[in-house]
Amino acid sequence: MLGQLIPKLKYPVLEKKANLLYTEDGGAWGIYCVNPQVLKPNDLYAENKFVRDFAEFVDQIKLPAHYIALPKSLDIRKRNEMLKEQFNGAFKDIGTKYIDRATEILEYELQDAVEYLFFVGVQLPKPKGATEFIKSTKKAFSQFTSTIGKVVALQSETFDKDARSHYERVEEEVFAIIKSKLNCRKVTTEEIEYLEHQAFVRGQKQEVTDEALESIINVRRAGYVKLTQLEEESWCSFLAVSTLPIDMTHSKWIFILQQLPFPVEVHVRADYKSLEDDRSEVVRAKRKFKDQDAQIAEINEDEDSLVSQGRILLADLENKIKNEGKGLVRTNIVLVVSDKTKEGLDEKIRDLKQTCKNMHIKIVQPIADQLHLFHQCLIGSRVHIRDWEHPILSEALAESLFGLSQKVGNNIGFYLAKNITDGSSVKTSLKPVFFHPQLGNQRIEGAKTRSLHFMVLGPTGMGKSYLVKNLWFYATFLGTMILKIDPKNESEKKFKEALEHFSKEDYPEFHEMVNHINFISLTHEEKDTGKLDPLRFLEGTEAEDTAINLLESLAKVQDTERQISNAITEAVQQVIRDPNPGLYKVVEVLRASKHESVRDVGVQLDGYSKSSLGKLLFSDGFSESISLDKQVNIIQIQNLDLPKAEMDKKTYNRSHHLSVCTMIPLAKFTTKFLRNEIEGTLKLAIFEEAWALENTTQGTALIKEMLRTGRSLNCGCGIVTQSAKDYNDQDVKEQVGVRFAFRAEDEREQEDVLKFFDLPVNDENRTLLANLEEGECLFRDIYGRTAKIAVDVLFSEWVQAFNTVSKTTASEVSV
Repeated sequence: MLGQLIPKLKYPVLEKKANLLYTEDGGAWGIYCVNPQVLKPNDLYAENKFVRDFAEFVDQIKLPAHYIALPKSLDIRKRNEMLKEQFNGAFKDIGTKYIDRATEILEYELQDAVEYLFFVGVQLPKPKGATEFIKSTKKAFSQFTSTIGKVVALQSETFDKDARSHYERVEEEVFAIIKSKLNCRKVTTEEIEYLEHQAFVRGQKQEVTDEALESIINVRRAGYVKLTQLEEESWCSFLAVSTLPIDMTHSKWIFILQQLPFPVEVHVRADYKSLEDDRSEVVRAKRKFKDQDAQIAEINEDEDSLVSQGRILLADLENKIKNEGKGLVRTNIVLVVSDKTKEGLDEKIRDLKQTCKNMHIKIVQPIADQLHLFHQCLIGSRVHIRDWEHPILSEALAESLFGLSQKVGNNIGFYLAKNITDGSSVKTSLKPVFFHPQLGNQRIEGAKTRSLHFMVLGPTGMGKSYLVKNLWFYATFLGTMILKIDPKNESEKKFKEALEHFSKEDYPEFHEMVNHINFISLTHEEKDTGKLDPLRFLEGTEAEDTAINLLESLAKVQDTERQISNAITEAVQQVIRDPNPGLYKVVEVLRASKHESVRDVGVQLDGYSKSSLGKLLFSDGFSESISLDKQVNIIQIQNLDLPKAEMDKKTYNRSHHLSVCTMIPLAKFTTKFLRNEIEGTLKLAIFEEAWALENTTQGTALIKEMLRTGRSLNCGCGIVTQSAKDYNDQDVKEQVGVRFAFRAEDEREQEDVLKFFDLPVNDENRTLLANLEEGECLFRDIYGRTAKIAVDVLFSEWVQAFNTVSKTTASEVSV
């Protein structure tokens, strides 16, 4: 009996050309891909603008439309294979082994992870005489029946030349309207084929290809559709939205559905009628309220608050139709879920119904209309069932936040973290964040930066070092040359401890990787004397200026002490002409001065040169500079005693002061490394504890110089510091491509961080910053998108090598 009630359904698409679909009923559709947008956290203004722009589009288009939110598998293996093609350098083979391990781990952990694609299909108006469009067919279209249907490949149908010309012209006009309101583009051939073919392999792991159309569609089980391919089968169900909330403001329902731990496909079919029909709709609704008023009066009960709210909204709607000419959008909404098994599908349906119920949305699982709804969700199809039609205003549709995403990071890159903006954790989130350290200056479409620099902000113990080590470990696989300044002198020790814990037999790639690193430990031993003397590793004016800055900083020369400043300058200029210049020779010149105050400074500096740390700064003119002969170089300094960031400079002891000044030549050494051009090789310099430089005028200037120098030479610089206060100048911000910020509890620091990230300074974002836990941070990518992420290291040996505090697991960061 059921088969007799369901008319035969034809496959809707007759022919494809670019982003145009020609349909079997003589019509045509233009298909567009909406570029997903990511709003700044807690930015109500941006959200309202997003809604307003979308509502204006819905009002303006006035053509039947099909809005599709389509989940697509991340295909971790394909991404990582593409990434491996970029590997180069001494760590290439090591990287291949690690990425293969990462693929296995992520394919298991993220097997249900998807990214959402957003499409809009617009039915183009037919020209006059459209009934004569379709010529005779060479083959009959395959039929859908109530039980089993088979869809074959598209037939070679053709359209009348005039009809084609009409649709192509109209499509351009429609696209101009869409593009003026939505961030979108015409679909590519690959996208339109994916959109078309995925309908026949829902819930399956196989790749979406032309062969997907060869599918058996079984609807014998009431309320379900079973899809059968040659080697795989799956179950899916089409659930119609039967009830929407009276007030859709801030409902965000499509956006919220993306947060579920399983994919949900969303189809919204939108159509329009005349204003007269819309007025009639309002009149019918008013009659219902009037009848309800009578019933309430009869039983002497108070009016329900929802009814009262609905009455207000209805009056507003009537006013908009009468006085503003604003029409209704008639929507039919279908949600699609799928699974390998019916039992798994049933569990998802229960969860989906509860989620919708929490949003005051009711969905039903039609028993006899699954095939019709399957067909209705195909691109280019017509609406068959209007039993659950909802006349709404454009704003109500826009409040779904269709086209809004939480995606941050790069499409191709190393797995770095999980996006936990929605309140999930690193264990439960299915939103991986991929990061590629070499894309910042590649002029990628949509990117808001041309810089490879990154900055990591936050207090001690929240995970800065853990994150940075993860970043540069991955960067080595790309052939990146790395210089890392490690004032804590801890890297080599932690790495060697990890080597002892993880045997070479079981973890050969880890041992090989650590053994490839050039650890440069600067000590008080004679062999290291003068290694950081700027007169030895710099030349010309740069050597002169750096030497003067260093000596004035060490001697704490004030602006008013012109005699001392001039004497230091003259002494440096004299010594720099020596064939073998060195700072200790400058000290000797100062000690021989006829002015007592200058001699005193010479004695003071001589004292510094005798200390274990000071020996690194003062050369007699014959010391050798540091050799960076390997791909990865880590400079560690023993006896460095940096003060805490919050300490007042007036409270620094002699050791603190000398340690801070030592950072000046280190920063200069970094800029020299960045300027050493090697064709085809990216260089990355990482400067930890940069706040020590920020405490001096010269140091702040040096950081800005590093950022400028790296950018002009297509090099990357990583600045790791505890405060954002010195980086909110627009010129500096523009030079930092990628930003990370860990917990900020101080109100002033919260404001500085939020401004640095270009986020609204409001209570919600202050709370967000203050409540970040260990290993969690804000992340801003090269596209200017910001999210809350949890750093996640996949390999246990890396976890132990990176962790500076307590033992942890690969899925929990505790630094």
